[in-house]
Amino acid sequence: LFEQLKDLVGIKHDLDGVFSWTIVQRDGVPQCKLAERAECNSKVAVALSIMDECFMPIVDRRTSANLIHNIVYNCG
Repeated sequence: LFEQLKDLVGIKHDLDGVFSWTIVQRDGVPQCKLAERAECNSKVAVALSIMDECFMPIVDRRTSANLIHNIVYNCG
């Protein structure tokens, strides 16, 4: 599964000609590609804003962490 998802990183997939989706990876872009890293981090920040706007927070009872943030940023 990991290898299949890794092959999809950065590839734009059109949906019905109106919407599209892309898997972005926040980390993993070498420092020498600073512009690409900034673009990717911006896309992840936009994705988080959309998720925050569309869904109520899901808070982990034990840690009080917002699980949506953890999922988008792949942490926790």
